[in-house]
Amino acid sequence: MANRCFPTLKFSLFFFVTQITLSVSHGDMLVSKQAVTHFDPLWSGSEHKYLGDEAVLQVCRELSLDPCPIARIPRKDKKYYFEYGLLVALGDFYMSAEEIYNDQGKDLTAYELDQIFSCIDEQGKILLKQKEFPHLDLPNCKWVYGLSGNQLKLVRNNYDHFGWNNMRAYVEYHQKAIELAFEAHLARRRGPQDASEDLFAQALIYNGFADHFLTDAFSAGHIRVPRRQLKDWADQNYGIAGKGKGDLLGLMFHDSEGFSWDRNELGLRVGNSRGDQWTTHTDNSLFSGNTEEQFVQLPIRAVAISIREVLSAYYFGNKKVGEFEAIEYVPFSVESSFAQKYLTDFGPTKDVARWLRGVLAFPTNLILTNRNVVKLLEELPQVMERFRADIRADIVHKSELVNRLPRVYVESYQEID
Repeated sequence: MANRCFPTLKFSLFFFVTQITLSVSHGDMLVSKQAVTHFDPLWSGSEHKYLGDEAVLQVCRELSLDPCPIARIPRKDKKYYFEYGLLVALGDFYMSAEEIYNDQGKDLTAYELDQIFSCIDEQGKILLKQKEFPHLDLPNCKWVYGLSGNQLKLVRNNYDHFGWNNMRAYVEYHQKAIELAFEAHLARRRGPQDASEDLFAQALIYNGFADHFLTDAFSAGHIRVPRRQLKDWADQNYGIAGKGKGDLLGLMFHDSEGFSWDRNELGLRVGNSRGDQWTTHTDNSLFSGNTEEQFVQLPIRAVAISIREVLSAYYFGNKKVGEFEAIEYVPFSVESSFAQKYLTDFGPTKDVARWLRGVLAFPTNLILTNRNVVKLLEELPQVMERFRADIRADIVHKSELVNRLPRVYVESYQEID
């Protein structure tokens, strides 16, 4: 890989616009573990990478694969190779798995990829230290937002990174990964091996992209925030400015989930289809202040199972039938309703509006006013009803999706409020 150094300011205007309009985190954010009055949303790929890499080690150890076939995964042009954990992190920089596999430097050059991965490496060093020193903050990598030409479009349309929708995206890309792995299996039997290896690499890239959404689903801010419905509501109420306000509303709730009135992180109580219950935390809190081993081990196990289903198709020609097992590990909220939390649990609506806006940095907090937030809070039950209606529509019209989801998971989202 190319020498790593910090980029120039060639994307400074884009970066400024991105920060002004929104910074809706589809990956991660940095929060101080002490009580604070304002959060600075930052990107951290180190958690995605850690979960992906640990899952690979687990799978290769369990299947006695030495050397591990997932160590270096080539892009189509063979000019760039990925570790699996880095592929999981790239879900925040590409619109699709196809873009990653087919990219020849058009979306992200090798130099720009190196900058992103260099930042992930630096954050990863601190991430591991957080096991012993939980109050350490990850390095500020906000500048990576300016590297992808698609970044503004990605951030403004990141619905697939939030609850229910992230499992829609996971099912779509994991299914495609299994199909590609099965094609690679057939190609191995026919020969030549080059065709099989190319298909297998493509399958792993698709699955790494799928596992980005899988790992997102374990973070408190990605479980019950109605991202798309918030934007639709703002669009209906605020005309030309609505979409920008809607993006900021998504950011606001994403960055507030799991926090108490005094801004201490409490986490979100969740369960899954297996019957596990635990407290999940916000982005950038994988090791900071967390005492429940499930919070780390369950997402690793989910990704490991996801990888195994792809390997099973590749080595043995087994195409997964029925529910995808990894989703049995995916959490859903078991706390009181999302709307109730902000309408009654936290006090008077005007005070709650000011508290919520406290997560927004200047000058984005000027775009979204107290009056905007109060109006939303008053209509939040209707926004959640729209969320439930959209889920019901998926259940009726997307039979392949429902066949892949555990019944308990589906039922929990049908009742989300």
